Amino acid sequence: NMVIYDTTFGTNRYGYKLGLFITVDEHLRTIILAQSLLLREQKEDFIWAFEQFNLHFKMAPTVIFADSDPAMAHAVRFVSPTTKHLLCTYHLSKNLFTHFHSLLHGKDGTWGKFIQSWWKICLCTESTSLSTFDSEWTELTNIAAQSKARNKESYDSAMKWLLTLKERAP
Repeated sequence: NMVIYDTTFGTNRYGYKLGLFITVDEHLRTIILAQSLLLREQKEDFIWAFEQFNLHFKMAPTVIFADSDPAMAHAVRFVSPTTKHLLCTYHLSKNLFTHFHSLLHGKDGTWGKFIQSWWKICLCTESTSLSTFDSEWTELTNIAAQSKARNKESYDSAMKWLLTLKERAP
């Protein structure tokens, strides 16, 4: 069983984060399984949310798609060690934009090449993509390296973030 867990940014007047546990049924319809209201997004809060989910459904999900929040990743491992925590491409692409757009955006088309290379990796789902992952990842990082001369501090931070994704790759 596969579950997606996503929290809002505290857009309500009380600042709570609405977390939704979502799945897709056999007819590809989105089904909201459960929700949580969290005051904070810290380990203890996510642990509580995941424990309540597991308690209600009598089992942990096999796979959970979520963002790369370290507190959330810790909670998944703590509450459900056998659950595979995968990262959501939507959240990853938003973070990619935050880290790299200002470094690569310009008239030379580097940003376009970079984002095209990124989606080439993200949208491959067949097993053969595992054999090409390393070369595609190298291509992505080589494009990013073109930004190094512009702002070393931002570049180092962005590349560190990108490296953490590579470490989580299959």
